[in-house]
Amino acid sequence: MIDANGRWAGGSTHFVQLGDVVDRGPDSRKALDFLRRLEREAQSAGGRVHVLLGNHEVARMLGDLRLTALAEYEAFAASGSEALRERFLLTLKPAERDEALKQTPLGQIEMRQAFGRDGEYGKWLRQLPVTIKINGIVFVHGGISPAVAPLGCSAINDQVRRELTSDLDKTRTAPLASLAARVDGPLWYRGLAQEPDAFAPQVTDILSKLGARVIVIGHTVSTTGRIGTRFDGRVVQIDTGMQPAYVPNGRASALEIRRGEATAIYVDRREPVAIAKRDGVSDEEDLVGADPCVGPRASVTSRRRADTLVRPYFFGVAAPFDTTRTLADPVAHRDGVGGGQVAGLRLRSQTLPDELRAVVDREGHVLAARCGDGQRTARHGLDGAARGHRLGLALRLNAHRGRETQRGHRKSDH
Repeated sequence: MIDANGRWAGGSTHFVQLGDVVDRGPDSRKALDFLRRLEREAQSAGGRVHVLLGNHEVARMLGDLRLTALAEYEAFAASGSEALRERFLLTLKPAERDEALKQTPLGQIEMRQAFGRDGEYGKWLRQLPVTIKINGIVFVHGGISPAVAPLGCSAINDQVRRELTSDLDKTRTAPLASLAARVDGPLWYRGLAQEPDAFAPQVTDILSKLGARVIVIGHTVSTTGRIGTRFDGRVVQIDTGMQPAYVPNGRASALEIRRGEATAIYVDRREPVAIAKRDGVSDEEDLVGADPCVGPRASVTSRRRADTLVRPYFFGVAAPFDTTRTLADPVAHRDGVGGGQVAGLRLRSQTLPDELRAVVDREGHVLAARCGDGQRTARHGLDGAARGHRLGLALRLNAHRGRETQRGHRKSDH
């Protein structure tokens, strides 16, 4: 999926990373930078890199540094770090400074700033989803509990994003009351990995509410140290403890889904993984569409492209990137676009004069695009206006046919 130089070589592949990129390792910052670059390269090649939030990223954004290693601070230290720390200490009472000095290693203040709402990494992380669904397979870091499943993917993502942005102060005050940090939330829930076999009816109900047949989870290291399934292949555990600081005997691994068949990939071998099939749909048909971040009732109808090579790799699946969604799909709300109402699209209010190709994010939120005069239109604020949205899609509205087609859209185009 990447070449010898670490550049994207996966073509139209969909790659899903299940979070916890920052996890007490000395190169956490480098790993984030790598994924950000890979996002752009995959997008340009017609593929997708889906980076999902993990509980470690959310903890970092909430200012909880208990799961942070000293080397992670050091990655943010610079020539002015000592002076910055001194200025911070002067804001404290004299009696508090000695203890604060011990608790504030060089680079910590810069790291807090970088993961803040306006920080380099904080901005990027806050626009990432918690969960996505591709071809009937839900991907999430921890799991979806029975209490959370009725929300569906879109509402889960919306709520966590709100808790990390506009409601951030409230979330920091009472984190365990938030979807982002509560024990049965999608980032911390371990039930799908730990509940007994008698939990199978609840798994059926969870998948039904999500409109899915399989859910792929991380967070909880498998007891065998290998990728495995539970509940008749409907739950796939892919955390094999590849972080040596946490699991001494852990191993690197990946899950590949190719034409509906799953394979566990290790450094020294490949092993088949039996996952549940979709009733009444062949494996080949099941792979032609990607349905990221939609709610349980939304409908995406895929169109086959004969010129697209289906090449699924690792944590996600590859599929022809063109999909067609009817304007009648259920949505959370409607907003005016160009002075009119467009049903079935999760749009935020924008002004797009004379512009038929708007840019949308993973969930269909319309972002800015350049109009005919080259001027930038309004943006919904999930990303900096001057930098462009990293993983947008181009949305072509066809009023005559009553449908829109999503196509891969490069960051440089908007």
